Amino acid sequence: MQKLILTSIILTISLVLRTQGQTRGQIRGDSIFGTPEASTNLPASVPPGVAKTNLASGVQTRVADGSLVGFDKLAGFAMPLTDELVSSTNSAEANSRVDAMIPANIRALDHRNLSVEGFMVPVEFDKDKTVEFILVQAPFGCCFGAPPQIHELIRVRVKPPGISPVMFQPARARGTFHVGAQRESGVLSSIYRMEAEVVTVKP
Repeated sequence: MQKLILTSIILTISLVLRTQGQTRGQIRGDSIFGTPEASTNLPASVPPGVAKTNLASGVQTRVADGSLVGFDKLAGFAMPLTDELVSSTNSAEANSRVDAMIPANIRALDHRNLSVEGFMVPVEFDKDKTVEFILVQAPFGCCFGAPPQIHELIRVRVKPPGISPVMFQPARARGTFHVGAQRESGVLSSIYRMEAEVVTVKP
């Protein structure tokens, strides 16, 4: 419920600001770490540039490992969401319409092993560790930026025991990336998700 409320608040504020004509700064694509990620942490038996994904079906797929994808690509297209698409009693139809807005080159990232950089907004905790957070392009609540739109955030799951929550330092998450509309209680909660294998926080 806490996750649903937080996501709903983000979406509602974003819709209001777009309706009022709030302008947004250009989304940058360069690394906020200053340098691109180079290491893959792959076993020696796996060829360079290849990784295995954790697909629910158990099928293992060869994918480029750890490629850094920026929010300039992930959010580089229009998502004209209406109230009907954000909250719908016909989830299948609404999800189909939302997914149709996502370009083919972005949909092709589904189930790829990728890295994305941004800032952490914790939404679920296990004791003092966060096991799920939203990754956004800029610190949420920054006075110079509007709240993120649905394609400017990624819901990231972290394996137990979780990680220490850090909200105002750049973070890089790497893992299996998922693309497609997902809802909770009929409310659109994400179009991007990640099962993180590694989360690195810039000192």
